[in-house]
Amino acid sequence: MRQTSDASGRCGRAMAARTAAVGSLLVAVFLGFAGCSVNRHQHDVERLTAGPWLAEEIDGHGIAAGSECLLRVGTDGAVSGTVGCNRMTGRVAIDGHSLAFGHLVTTRMICGGLVMEQERRVLAALAAVRSFAIDGDELLLYGNGGAPLVRLSPRPPGR
Repeated sequence: MRQTSDASGRCGRAMAARTAAVGSLLVAVFLGFAGCSVNRHQHDVERLTAGPWLAEEIDGHGIAAGSECLLRVGTDGAVSGTVGCNRMTGRVAIDGHSLAFGHLVTTRMICGGLVMEQERRVLAALAAVRSFAIDGDELLLYGNGGAPLVRLSPRPPGR
């Protein structure tokens, strides 16, 4: 059996200790970044569910005069709001920044032509939503493309 000198043994142990320290540092850095990501997701979900949110733009179009599109997302996944002159309710699945609306049920009041068209756009946009982002005070709902399908802002108190 070959024996190594005491100096080379110490060198090998020192190298192994340095390698283990660098590995531990890399794991700590990775976990730190992962923790920031989880905290960011959690913070955004808390803001999402703190609504209500008032739609400013649906698929590139403004909101019809005299109507209001309002979205509330509960911490339990319940969704409610208005899509013009009708109310809606349903469920949403939230996983990180992924978002998927389930079947939304609406009341069936007859509205003016522009408001009815807006309601169709709102419901179609919500059905196509796949993710969300909070950008400053805005809630942005995205489909598979790069542009937001729905842009919302916090509903002012008392409105």
